[in-house]
Amino acid sequence: MNGIFVPADIEILLHYYCNDQPHPEHNSTLINDIIVKFRLDGIFTDNVQPELTKKGKAWLNMILNTPYPRQVYVDQSGKVIEV
Repeated sequence: MNGIFVPADIEILLHYYCNDQPHPEHNSTLINDIIVKFRLDGIFTDNVQPELTKKGKAWLNMILNTPYPRQVYVDQSGKVIEV
């Protein structure tokens, strides 16, 4: 993968994970470009209706298991101050 993502990338990934219907905007250039990118990167199959590959499911699993950010305070010595 090229490492450059737009917010629609994750939305498209989730759509085809949860849905076997074409994306509502599947005729748009942006959606088609994302589908082509995902096919080239091995995230989607080459089927007429995109499906997630094992690689695509693994990436989605990583996204879904990413914890929320946590704010911490650090003193001058680098020690985390619990609040």
